[in-house]
Amino acid sequence: MTYAMNGDGTLNISPSTTSESNLLYALIIGIDTYNVNDFLNLHGATADAQLFRTYLIKHLSVPESRIKLLLDTEATRAGIIDALEGIANASNDEISSGAPIVVFYAGHGTEREDVLGGQKTKIQMLVPVDCAGIPDFIIGMLLDHVAHKKGDNITVIFDCCNSASGTRGATDNSESAPRTRAIPPERVVYDKTLDNDLYKRIRVSKGDKRYGFGNGGVKSHMLLAACRSFEEAKEVNGHGVFTSALLKLFNDKPPTVLRYCDILDQMDVISGQNPQCEGYNHERMIFNGKCEARTMKLSCDVEFRGSTSLVLQAGAAQGITTGAKFALFDSNDNSFASVLGSATVGSPIQAFNAPATLDASSKFDLARRYVAVQTRLGIKEDLRLYIPRKDPFHAIYTRLLKSDIADEHKLYNITLVEHKSLAHLEASMSSKELVFKLCDTRATKYGFSKSFKAVPTDNDHKLAWVLNGIAHYYRELDRRNPQTELDNYVTLEFYKLKDPEDTSEDDLKDRWIFFEPVQPNFCNNNIIDFVIEEECPYGFKLTNNSSRDLYPYVFIFDNNDLSIESYYMGPTSAGQYEGEPPLKARGVLTLGHGSNSVFPRSYEIKDDHQDIDVGFLKIFLTTNPINLNNVSQKSPFDVTRSSKPFKPKPKDKWDALTIPMIQRKRSAS
Repeated sequence: MTYAMNGDGTLNISPSTTSESNLLYALIIGIDTYNVNDFLNLHGATADAQLFRTYLIKHLSVPESRIKLLLDTEATRAGIIDALEGIANASNDEISSGAPIVVFYAGHGTEREDVLGGQKTKIQMLVPVDCAGIPDFIIGMLLDHVAHKKGDNITVIFDCCNSASGTRGATDNSESAPRTRAIPPERVVYDKTLDNDLYKRIRVSKGDKRYGFGNGGVKSHMLLAACRSFEEAKEVNGHGVFTSALLKLFNDKPPTVLRYCDILDQMDVISGQNPQCEGYNHERMIFNGKCEARTMKLSCDVEFRGSTSLVLQAGAAQGITTGAKFALFDSNDNSFASVLGSATVGSPIQAFNAPATLDASSKFDLARRYVAVQTRLGIKEDLRLYIPRKDPFHAIYTRLLKSDIADEHKLYNITLVEHKSLAHLEASMSSKELVFKLCDTRATKYGFSKSFKAVPTDNDHKLAWVLNGIAHYYRELDRRNPQTELDNYVTLEFYKLKDPEDTSEDDLKDRWIFFEPVQPNFCNNNIIDFVIEEECPYGFKLTNNSSRDLYPYVFIFDNNDLSIESYYMGPTSAGQYEGEPPLKARGVLTLGHGSNSVFPRSYEIKDDHQDIDVGFLKIFLTTNPINLNNVSQKSPFDVTRSSKPFKPKPKDKWDALTIPMIQRKRSAS
């Protein structure tokens, strides 16, 4: 797991004000009795809803006026959609921006096949009392609408499932009998035209948005789900087993000490279900935490192997190399206020773990749980920098390296080279400012050139900050598994998208889930080369040709400002449970269209003096879920940012593909 840190090493978890508009607001939905003949209803959904309401009132002191409760007959399709829209449309006096918002649903779910984005896919749905299903992408669109208006401090809890196998033919109607919270798809009405008016009412903002309530890449909200998509969510003795376990944990641990990423590890084990926690902001404290990170520090759990050695639960896939230093903290020390000891990484480093040796002075109670936070990078060349001979920056750079700033900002993995053809960047003085020019031949060989915003040299800390950000950019861009294991089994396609129906331009952006790819495929030999059409949507398709389920993590590296954007973030660790890989063996994952997708992208060349733009699309592929939140960064030039048959365990693997993206104003002659 990765912790989001402020610049002073603390976590910012408290709302800025305590006015009622900034208090938690909750929408709670529970449905036991459905309008379906010859079908067993539930016994514990409304009880779970009431129990969750009681928890909010008694344990979190949430006023009853800030809880909207929809039970049975009130929880129609229209009622649920109206309630979600109502949150987005509430005035700031009612729900302020950044206020914690919780959506809890207990009831049936279902799944059906449909065609989206020109490809057959499975759509997951919530089942309202009138059995008019609400698809995952509609729920996702509504949640994004709420996030756009009220911020992304949204927690979504679903105690339902999509597998209907446990509901057919059941005859025991007693309250204590186990039930599955799923309904056969043929009993659910699904009419695509029902949402035409909704598309017109909600205007999705242009940009990188995550939709759907199970895509592992959501940025608008955090999702806690009762099980994987193909599993059954059970209720026993009048309550959902997931809700019971979750509320037991919530009652034991207040939100101020519990992060989303800790929930699955600390919950009681649920037999036959693997709950899921998905979302970009999984390091936040539940319900009320905003961790606006100035920097992201790699951290992980540790496992002791004696009094002087331990194993870090992170490895080569997370970028750990020999010689890296880690500080150790008690797992309950959320502010990292008290360093208990330190450790140095040794070898061999595995894909998802690494051996480390404790410093002689470190002493630990091996029965307790600890967290390791990286304080120094290991042995690796991150940035190759060229400084022209006799340039004044030589003296400034030498001064930085001799100061404490070098260690603070990790400047020790920067290598000076003798010729610009060997460098990532050139650095030279112009007047009293430092100018960086792009030298990376992976970009310049296509005719792309770039001089970055000048950096003042009168503040050593700001200058070191910029150098650190540049080094981070190239460290992550160049990072890959030297023993290539997976990239030959995964293919990427990139294409323009279109709406298969005649749609007005105003409505086009709200129908992205139905977009279909238009040939040709612009990605050939792992290079994307295309002439851009401004305001035109583009999408990706990943195909897994291997026999292993994979977790992909997609980042966009921008050579215009050296920022790194997370485009698709696969699930992080499921703790003691098994995760659900987004890219199944022999399967596909679409990005930019379809129900399991992220918002499509459009492209433009902003510099009027440039006819070409070259960036990089980097795809990390792993066989286990990992945390790569520490990869993304804003531009470093923005210095103001704050009993089963035995099967041998397959070897853990990871890999990365780096795809040049060549965007042209006009076709190459």
